[in-house]
Amino acid sequence: MDYKRAAWMTFLLYIASFAVGIFVAPYLGYDFSTSEATTEVFLFGIVSTIVLIIIFTRWYFSSPKIQTTLENGIKFGLFVIGISFLLDFAVILPTLMSSTSAIDPLAYYTHPLFWVTIAAIPIASGVTASYMQKNTSAKKPSGKKKTTRKKKKK
Repeated sequence: MDYKRAAWMTFLLYIASFAVGIFVAPYLGYDFSTSEATTEVFLFGIVSTIVLIIIFTRWYFSSPKIQTTLENGIKFGLFVIGISFLLDFAVILPTLMSSTSAIDPLAYYTHPLFWVTIAAIPIASGVTASYMQKNTSAKKPSGKKKTTRKKKKK
């Protein structure tokens, strides 16, 4: 696993996910001044997370230095989860805890649909990597070189 590349992909994925959430959540009825996210917000979060993890998994494995396998896809997904939790604890939770609003910072993290989203990340990245592996191996030549005979000139 290329940890430097995985860290960059995770950071960019985190920003993309945050931006999508900030822009779409108000249209789904989420009020940022409350701690309760609607079911629609969580369902959109699951779908957008799967789409984004597919995009970023494909981008991560586009490097020829990284072996594209199901196992490495799952590892990448678990890495994304770990770094994302660290970023949340470093950025979002201190911001929420220092605010004077009545938002419970742990309400989002204790919702069952949040954990469905978390489970979807390594599954989606693993399946994406496996799919990429099958497609690249199907396109590769069998290893046999075609031999062409040159005509001898008289």
